This record gives sequence, C-alpha cells and structure tokens, in this order.
Amino acid sequence: MQRGYFEVLDATRGIAAIGVLVFHLGCWLDHRWLAANSGLAVDFFFCLSGFVVAKAYGSKLDGGLTVKQFMAKRLRRLAPTMAIASAIAAAYVLVRIVAFDLEVPLESWWVAFVFGTLNIPHFGASETLGGPQVFPLNGPQYSLFLEVVVNLLWACDRRFRGSAGALAIAVAGYSATAVCGLGGAEVHNFWTGFPRVIGTFYLGVGLYDLYRKRDDTPATYHVAAFYGLALISLAIMLAPVTAPHWISWLWTATFSPLLVWTGAFTPVQGRGRQVALWLGRISFPLYALHYPTFQWVNGLYQAVVGRRDSLPIMLLTFGAAITVSLTIEELTRSGLQAWLRPLRLSRATQNVRQS
Repeated sequence: MQRGYFEVLDATRGIAAIGVLVFHLGCWLDHRWLAANSGLAVDFFFCLSGFVVAKAYGSKLDGGLTVKQFMAKRLRRLAPTMAIASAIAAAYVLVRIVAFDLEVPLESWWVAFVFGTLNIPHFGASETLGGPQVFPLNGPQYSLFLEVVVNLLWACDRRFRGSAGALAIAVAGYSATAVCGLGGAEVHNFWTGFPRVIGTFYLGVGLYDLYRKRDDTPATYHVAAFYGLALISLAIMLAPVTAPHWISWLWTATFSPLLVWTGAFTPVQGRGRQVALWLGRISFPLYALHYPTFQWVNGLYQAVVGRRDSLPIMLLTFGAAITVSLTIEELTRSGLQAWLRPLRLSRATQNVRQS
C-alpha cells in the first residue's frame, strides 16, 4: 500500500506546533499548568521527520543523489525561515539595548545573532541575553539544529536506512534518553539532545521502511487506532501537571511512533483535506517563529498598556504568530522559487546544448 501524501500527518504536525506554542506561552507567562506536556510534540516532529525524509530522499540517495545535494535541499527548506526568525528576535533585543538600556554588550548581541542565523549553538550567552539556552535569541531553535545534524548523519551512512539498522540505532537512542532525559535546549543538557533526536528520527526511518514493504493493510483498524491514540496524546499534553520522566519517555517510545504509523494509513477527504494541508503548511514556520513573535507582542503590549496581562498577550501572540508564519512561509517559498528559476533555466540550456 503506497500513498503519495499523508494529509493526516500534516494535520497532526500542525496541531502539535500549536500545542508547542501554547506550552511555551504558559512557560513564558508563568502559567506552567497550561498544556504542561505539549513540549513532547518535539519528539513527534523528529519521528515524523524521519518517516517523511526517508520517503522523500531514501531512494534518491540510493540512486545517486549526493550527501551535498541532499543537505543543500534540506537547508533550502529550513535555513531561510531560521535566519528570518533570528533576525526578528535580534531586532527586538537590539531595540531593548538601544531604547531601554538593556545591559547586553553589542558584541554579545552580534555574536548571538550570527550564531542563530547560521544555526550554530552558542554556549556563552548571558542570562540577560537568553542564556543558558544554546540559542539565546530563539530558544526552540535547538531542535532545528538537531534536525540538521541527524539529517546529515542519516544521509552519510546508507547501512542504517533500512528497518533493521534504523531500529537498532533507535533502540540505542531511546536507551540513552531513558537514563539522561529529554534535553537539548540548554547548556547543561545540550548533549542529551543527540540521543533524543537520533532515537526518534531513526525510529521514523525504520517505520517508513516497514511501511513501504507492506502490500496492503485494512485501513479501518488504523483509522480507529489513530484517533484513539490522538485523543490519549491530547489528554497527556493538555494535562495541567508535568508528567514524570517515565511517562514522557514511554509516550515518545510508543504513542509518538504509533501516531505516525497509523496516521500513514488514515485518509482525509473533502474540506478536511484542505484544513490538514493548511495545518501542515504553518507547522514549521509557526514553530520557528513563535518565540520571536511573542517577544514583540509581549514587549509592545507592556510598553503601550503598562502592565502584563496574560490572556490578551496570549491571544495577540497566537494571532500574530499564525499571520507571521503564513507570511514568511509564502515569502520564502516564492523567493526561493524565484532564486532557483535562473539556475533551472541555466541547467536546462546546458542540457540542450549537450544533446
């Protein structure tokens, strides 16, 4: 059973990105009961990424696509939005330095901006600037750095693209996270992010290899399982108390991959398909841009109103983050297409001449 597109997985990814936004709003505005476990969506992103990247590029890499070409394609997808997010966050901090005497040296601000734009972890940022987060201007960016790293690892070694090799790597990653936890965002737990992303990403790779080898599977059972798993996952993520480590780990090891697996067999039709595609469209830019958007909304609101009101700030951030995400997604997509068009024409002309 082979399908070209997985609409329900797009929808799930978009809902997960919204969950991360709500979770972070709760953290930033001191309401930590709000979607207290939605940070686990990051592990779902990694697992789904392994599944989707293996589908999109596995056969191409085996057929002659070089690692350099693969990474260029991945960076064309990820880098522009990450750079824009860094620029938006850096502009906010610069305004605070200049207009409100924020005690951050301009050299430190510049280093953080350059590192964020290049997607390089920064271990020396002050707390005033955003430390001990390894991406002080945009904390959630750590997972995008880990995504790029694991993409490169996967592309470099074809031995682990099949289900057996991929699942063996996944078991090793999950075994490590059972002990060291699910970290990666801050200096003290940065290195624990590597087994986290390796375990979840390679589990997605192994799932896709199993998926593509199946001839046919009755979809009814998968549909029911998917919606049941989704409801239980929502209950866990929206719970007002932080789950203990063993529950978080168990969810990443079972529910997350099962959502990917059953979602791959779950069809979406009619208007639901359009909603799913829209949710998939905003998922990555919303994740990359939601913290810089919050910074501006929160800062401007307090400057204008003179106080910090959680509910209005949350609602304004939500609306602004969706709007900014759609705008940046459209700009980067159309801009990239415009930039690539001359290159494609040049290659086509060369092919004609050679023939």
